[in-house]
Amino acid sequence: MKPIYKIRKVVVLGSGVMGSQIAAHCINAGLQVHLLDRKSEDPHQPNAIAEESIQKLVKMKPAPLANSADASRIIPGNFEDDLGVISQADWVCEVIIERLDIKQSMMKQVEQYWREGTVVSSNTSGLPIVQLAAPCGEEFQRHVIGTHFFNPPRYMTLLEIIPTSKTDPEIVERMALFSETVLGKGVVICKDTPNFIANRIGVFSMAAMLPYFFDGSFRAEEIDYLTGTLTGYSKAAAFRTADMAGLDVLAHVASNLLPAIPDDERQEVFRLPEAFGELVKRGSTGNKGGSGFYKKVNTEAGREFWSLQPDSLEYAAQKPVQFDSADEAKAKFAGAGERLRYLVAQEDRAGRFLWETQRDLLLYAANRIPEISDSVEAVDRAMRWGFNWELGPFERWDAIGVRAAAERMEREGFTVPAWVKSMLEAGVESFYEGGDVVDPRVFTGVAGFVGSTGSSGSVGSVGSSGSSGSSNSAGNTGSADASTSSFWIPCPPPAEGAILVSDLDRNGCEVFGNASAGLYDMGDGVALFAFRTKNQTLGFELVQSLEKACDIVEQQFDALVIGHDREHFSYGANLAEAGAALRAGDNDRIRDAVEGFQRVAVGLRYRPFPVVAAVAGRAFGGGVEFFLHCDRVVAHHELYCGLIELGVGLIPAGGGTKELLQRALNRVAWDEQADPLPYLKSAFKTIGLGKVSMSAWEAKQLGYLRDSDVILMNRFHLLRQAKTEAKALADQGYRPPQEPSMRLLGATGYSALNVMLYIMEEGGFVAPYDRILAQKVAKVMTGGELSELQDVPESLVLQMERDAILECMWDERTHKKMVKVLGAG
Repeated sequence: MKPIYKIRKVVVLGSGVMGSQIAAHCINAGLQVHLLDRKSEDPHQPNAIAEESIQKLVKMKPAPLANSADASRIIPGNFEDDLGVISQADWVCEVIIERLDIKQSMMKQVEQYWREGTVVSSNTSGLPIVQLAAPCGEEFQRHVIGTHFFNPPRYMTLLEIIPTSKTDPEIVERMALFSETVLGKGVVICKDTPNFIANRIGVFSMAAMLPYFFDGSFRAEEIDYLTGTLTGYSKAAAFRTADMAGLDVLAHVASNLLPAIPDDERQEVFRLPEAFGELVKRGSTGNKGGSGFYKKVNTEAGREFWSLQPDSLEYAAQKPVQFDSADEAKAKFAGAGERLRYLVAQEDRAGRFLWETQRDLLLYAANRIPEISDSVEAVDRAMRWGFNWELGPFERWDAIGVRAAAERMEREGFTVPAWVKSMLEAGVESFYEGGDVVDPRVFTGVAGFVGSTGSSGSVGSVGSSGSSGSSNSAGNTGSADASTSSFWIPCPPPAEGAILVSDLDRNGCEVFGNASAGLYDMGDGVALFAFRTKNQTLGFELVQSLEKACDIVEQQFDALVIGHDREHFSYGANLAEAGAALRAGDNDRIRDAVEGFQRVAVGLRYRPFPVVAAVAGRAFGGGVEFFLHCDRVVAHHELYCGLIELGVGLIPAGGGTKELLQRALNRVAWDEQADPLPYLKSAFKTIGLGKVSMSAWEAKQLGYLRDSDVILMNRFHLLRQAKTEAKALADQGYRPPQEPSMRLLGATGYSALNVMLYIMEEGGFVAPYDRILAQKVAKVMTGGELSELQDVPESLVLQMERDAILECMWDERTHKKMVKVLGAG
């Protein structure tokens, strides 16, 4: 690992929507932050503008702060009185109005207080970075870069870092590593070209689809259906994404691009339809304006989302979307790439639309190399991380078939970029192969771009073997008889040192596996158990596989990591399997499954080797019970976890009820004056109300994580860090704990919890059956009718968990809840 650039104090200039949220994300990362804006006209509140922006952070949804109380840590200031704080800063981030003259003036003011070594960046999305500091001294300009965050900064992975021709490459490398490790960003190094990578490609993609809507060929909901997860775009698809981003923002970006790209062969695509401009003028700017391509409408049937009608620019109820070819693709293929390949070959409306939009996108992206980047993978990552696409442009081309698509383009009269044709002539049939990515410089003759920190323009390649001095460097013209191995470079990981399950698969590291899970050798005596099920649900086979994997680890390894690199850790138990067993009347299988799950989950704590969980995204029910019993958890800061079993008519019975009780009681200072009831009530409410953490920090407050658990900002570092933690525990001579005794409050505690439930039901906060379920939790947590406070073995509490959940399983009211949840899913 290279040393991380030591940035501790940050000054953010501009407290608008982006500036305040960048400040908030820096607070999430544990940095000291000053947020400055214009001086207020109120002499008693000179910092009122920045202060009001900080107050708004607490109310914003989605929340920019992982912990709303941390808003008080942002120090407000103003440009007239407080610019002197820049002399103490490690990083100054400018986020003021998008006007070159105003930004240049601000840079001149920053230079007055700047100290050598401090990074100065701009969050501009379109202005040339090199021009911003042009009036300043050369040493200052060596420290100026672009840091283009995507909105909202806390949640969007992408950070585009844009060096200029004057930027010191060491500054770029240091800032990239800091942004990746401390801010948790997926970093892509961009050239200083209009709108950089993601907005250049993303806005083109959306703009190219607008004519299909405004000429009446397709309804908005039809386009969104075809450009959603079906074909490897984001869940929000094209027009819902536009509504989220703001139609005014889209119009602003497109209008700024038009004069800035006179040599762009598709420049006119950015001249948006007049009707689109009419929407913006009347305030239909998307979600923030209350209407865009869609509008929330209250009807007799409830709230509905009506869609825009292109002829009248009015809204009407959406019509069902029906494309036979799309239905066939969904039925035949599990992967978005396979579905896309199938659909573009169809001759119906859907097939023609998808082919034409893919053709335009692929050609446009390929023609932007080497203009905006020399890297195929940088373009793809920018679109995946910045627009949440599942497949970037070149991954799409691979999925369709590079040669087949190129030949079809030429048959239709389109010009395939010369470098792609040279690549095909050299026998290279795809942009990605195994763990490698094609090097366009071989075919374009580009010697690397200004300010690049590595071969591919992303931080994962910093210092990698694919530098310009390697056999893959420019100068090799890629003649058709050359060895194709010289056309490839190793595809850098998404973050330095990242461990990917796909790499373990490719390198033959699987020790044991089936459809539900796999056990891998991570090296250094550490194994990885990775889920493979849909939504990472915990079915019968997966639980059995984990037990078998633990037996293998006991014989062959020193430690185990449980995790994977998919978006969410686990949605919990596989309710469909449980429901099928209930409908079949297979009570023995249900009982075995309950006992087996609890045995395996709780048993993780008592294995003779350390177990570390790597968790991110959503983790519910049984998924939480898995990591509750690990020796350590390495969590991404975006962790949304909770024991939500009561919502489906069950209780946490994989040790979850027991564990939250134990953690609560461990906080009690037991003496004659100790009152454990507040701690008991807190844990009880966490389960009874199905509380879900909105961040890893909140997960600690709720008891799902311990103080000793590790929180990381970058999700791509989770498996690497989990391996490090597991190895360290093993190297320290790990010994499993002994079964603890647990202190139950008996009838006193049970009565107190029942009073809470009575009040909640009377107040309408708890439904009658939910109260019955919560009473079962209360009985487990207190021992129910125990006459007095008693110490009991953990195994007794676990037995009460099993008895309680089996009572739920045999109850018809639980069956109805499960059917309702499965129907909604």
